[in-house]
Amino acid sequence: MQRRRLLGGVGTGTLAALAGCGRAIRPNDVSGGIKFVNDRADEEAVTLRAFRLTDRTPDDTTPTAVDREPVASGLFRVPGRASVTNDSFFTEAGTYLVAASNRDATARARIKLFATLDGGVGSDTVIVRLPEVDDVRIRVTDVD
Repeated sequence: MQRRRLLGGVGTGTLAALAGCGRAIRPNDVSGGIKFVNDRADEEAVTLRAFRLTDRTPDDTTPTAVDREPVASGLFRVPGRASVTNDSFFTEAGTYLVAASNRDATARARIKLFATLDGGVGSDTVIVRLPEVDDVRIRVTDVD
């Protein structure tokens, strides 16, 4: 009787532990791309610039740690209370400092992208959020 309870408990525990395995660990809506989220009522414009970090660069996000010229840049319009994705901003693998600007606010984050089997880039997603207040926030889905 005790053996059946023990085996039943182990089976139930294992099933509960595996219950979430079908879901992605990271919220990568746009692997290797950008997701813009506008929490404000009105349309907003976001300027995005990506600077390549070299292997000799310290692992930080200070402006002195990057190339002088951006390897990619663009102006993106995000409708009010909506999200927009872009999967073609990054064209090659590497480590980048990404700067997002809106009005007088700028935020920076570092992303490392890897070559994919189909010739693109992927792994993580840059998420740019425009909160209700005049601010811009940026994060990268690089932590499991």
